Amino acid sequence: MYTDKAIYTANLSQYSDYIPGNYHEQIRVGQLLATATYDGDPESGYLVGVSVTGSHAGWLELVWICMGENYKQKVQAADFLRYVMRRAQKTGEYVGAFTEIHMDENTNGHRDILRLAGMELKEAKNNIYELALSEVQHEDMLFSAAKSTDCLFLEELTEDVFEMLEEKLQDDKRPIPAPDYIDWDSYIQELSLICLEKDEAVGLMLFSEEKDYLVLELAYSASSKSMPGMMGTALVRARELYPPDKKILMPIVGKGAADIITRLAPEARRGDILQAVTWFDPTERGKAMEYVLEKMTK
Repeated sequence: MYTDKAIYTANLSQYSDYIPGNYHEQIRVGQLLATATYDGDPESGYLVGVSVTGSHAGWLELVWICMGENYKQKVQAADFLRYVMRRAQKTGEYVGAFTEIHMDENTNGHRDILRLAGMELKEAKNNIYELALSEVQHEDMLFSAAKSTDCLFLEELTEDVFEMLEEKLQDDKRPIPAPDYIDWDSYIQELSLICLEKDEAVGLMLFSEEKDYLVLELAYSASSKSMPGMMGTALVRARELYPPDKKILMPIVGKGAADIITRLAPEARRGDILQAVTWFDPTERGKAMEYVLEKMTK
């Protein structure tokens, strides 16, 4: 019999080998739910697997699954996946479950497990755009967008502006991929920026640097003009700070930002992903799988 044990701040270190470090903070603050499942009692039984899940508009997101040492076979992994989904279904809080997997040399194995677990599969492009600064075109559009808005870089801001930004993010009712606590010092001060309209913050872009890449960590806009203005200002500044071959990763969740990138850098690349979905009650299935996946992953 399977027995679940919640993973939280106090015991997270015990499962650090099973959960990637980039999920730890989200687990600590409750944005993601982590659970260890044992065959028998947690004190004496074998670890079947560890699951990390999220919740999005009534859908369960399967963020991460890692199997225990004695449960590595595909059939066992599929059985555990079905168990995690049944556990969520019993709460009555979800209409279904979904996941996204970046396609690589392990994709075929993942595909087999997802199919065995009864999930429907679809291949698609992810929402992470990769480009080099040299690939940015339409300089006139770039400079025009930069001049059309009032943007300030983090290195120019005072503490009261940071507090205003945090309140703005907290008060916004839309789902924003921002942490509850923002470590402003962890972002590139001379590239990350905010957008102002009538002395009010209406946009935010945060960049970090990982290995050879600049990474757009957060793009927030509360105004129709702020996104193109921030994008133009950031790219103009990036050209001043970095060589032409510097690469940028831009995870984009909104169609407006995606349209801007494809106009400025038509050669921007997106990776391939495998999407999977399960409806908990097939009789409630009123829309196509493609529609649901599109909505759940934006």
